[in-house]
Amino acid sequence: MIPDGHEALDTDRVQVPRPAGRDAPPASATFELAVERSPGGPKTARDGIRRWLVELACPRDFVDDITLIVSELVTNAIVHADSPARLTAELHAGCLRLVVDDTSSAPPAVRALGQGVGGYGLRLLATMADGWGWTTTPAGKQVWSEFAVPGYR
Repeated sequence: MIPDGHEALDTDRVQVPRPAGRDAPPASATFELAVERSPGGPKTARDGIRRWLVELACPRDFVDDITLIVSELVTNAIVHADSPARLTAELHAGCLRLVVDDTSSAPPAVRALGQGVGGYGLRLLATMADGWGWTTTPAGKQVWSEFAVPGYR
């Protein structure tokens, strides 16, 4: 149930929704989205994370950067793991943690420069994130990344 003065985002699960009129991200919030293995999957993930971050009053440049990273990670799950994806984003104490689950246990591979067109999403992630990695799960793997939210106090 969403308290008065708060809004939820479509079917996305959001904990601790932002109160109306808030001008800074809350102390903590969670976003989850199941993404189908389809050509439209990355767009669904981009649109969902963008709406959530805007609703949380995150800075525009940060929203753009995170939207790009989500697009890359979800595309990797769909294209390279040939899998649907589950996107989870957790904001806590000024740190945003993104996790993308897929059904492949194959490790993510950072492509070397000069190896053709495309395939540089993990290199981009390594440049933009404050930390990132991956771990196997019973169902496949998780690729995670962490970002400091600018202006968080």
